[in-house]
Amino acid sequence: MILIVFDFDHTVVDGNTDVKVPEEALKNNPVVYDDKVGWTVYMDLIFKECQKQGITQGDMERYLKEMQLTQGMGELFKWIRENKEQIKVIVASDSNTWFIDVLLRHFGIDDVIDAVESNPAKWNGDLLEISRYTTNDFCETCPINMCKSFILRNYISNHNTNPSNNDNSNHGNSYPDITKNHDVITRTIYVGDGGNDLCPVLALGPGDLACPREGYKLSKLLEGRSVSCGVVPWTDARSLVDSIEAVMRDAE
Repeated sequence: MILIVFDFDHTVVDGNTDVKVPEEALKNNPVVYDDKVGWTVYMDLIFKECQKQGITQGDMERYLKEMQLTQGMGELFKWIRENKEQIKVIVASDSNTWFIDVLLRHFGIDDVIDAVESNPAKWNGDLLEISRYTTNDFCETCPINMCKSFILRNYISNHNTNPSNNDNSNHGNSYPDITKNHDVITRTIYVGDGGNDLCPVLALGPGDLACPREGYKLSKLLEGRSVSCGVVPWTDARSLVDSIEAVMRDAE
């Protein structure tokens, strides 16, 4: 069994959900980001301003659905679906669970996802409420609300300790586990683009695979850096199939 972990913004979707919504909703009343408060608090302020401006749940869904999958991502997920009995798939993202859920369902790939690990968000009347995924007081590399290495370790540990447990997500949305294969996870593939994807990549070991999107921050951070895992950059996600198949053969 292998685990594929996807970042979401600029990886699964070709853009940033946390930028798309305020750009569309608050064109005339932008909320200025203050790095002292952190990103999750900033998004909470965004959503409160959206409420004041009369931006509805339907409006936000419409803005999100204007986004597209990155090149080849639809084909990659189609291939994963065809081989799902050998693969677990999770999304680890600093966006939020509601944004991600809307788009996974919109693109028809929610059935492929075993868990979404992100900042919890839900509607309370006409306000989208968001909270931190966790309080990160143990990893100096990652932001205060999330360490993706922790997500990897926690998911793999939970699955391998109790593989029949279909709910491995403590913080985000958990999708029904559609696999029946309860083999332990022996290899991990990480597909990402951003600076907060470096920590989980550095935690990968021999036999694992990092797949940074070319031209983005993660690929630049990995240039010339020694890592324990294999590294396969990509511009078209469909091109990753051969590398994933090689990892699957090695895991048998």
